Amino acid sequence: MKILLHTCCAVCLAGISGTLRARRIEFTAFFHNPNVHPLIEWRKRLKAARLLCERERFPLEADDEYGLVPFLRAVVGREDAPARCEVCYTMRLTRTAERAKALGLDAFSTTLLASTRQDVALIRAVAAGVSKNTGLVFLDGWSSRITPSRRRSRASHPTSACSARSSAAAC
Repeated sequence: MKILLHTCCAVCLAGISGTLRARRIEFTAFFHNPNVHPLIEWRKRLKAARLLCERERFPLEADDEYGLVPFLRAVVGREDAPARCEVCYTMRLTRTAERAKALGLDAFSTTLLASTRQDVALIRAVAAGVSKNTGLVFLDGWSSRITPSRRRSRASHPTSACSARSSAAAC
């Protein structure tokens, strides 16, 4: 099976890449995160994803467009969780599935499932809708798999990178 893996950050990608490789799942990482703010944080995450993919020899597709303005427009009137999160997950997973389809891949997924800071049930519900709308399989099975050493590496990972949040992480 070949999948497009939405990648919120290099830490989460590193956290599940071993699982995917052990299952012999071919994946291409896909960086699309219009919710991350400020721009310097978005650039740092993209650079870290590129460096990890280069080092580990993972293919990477990157949406080089910052995308903050469309994201902010989409969440107007939905500034509080979970409504804001649902919009954000929908934007990112829809773009991922559309890109996967364009690339002729079998399925899509997201590293957001590996984050302990996300609403995994909401991610799965949104993914089910995106899957139904696009006809692509949503591949699941790796929630909260970040090792303690990788959790410690989050010390430099801001806790307010999501432009619509003030106290939670963007991943």
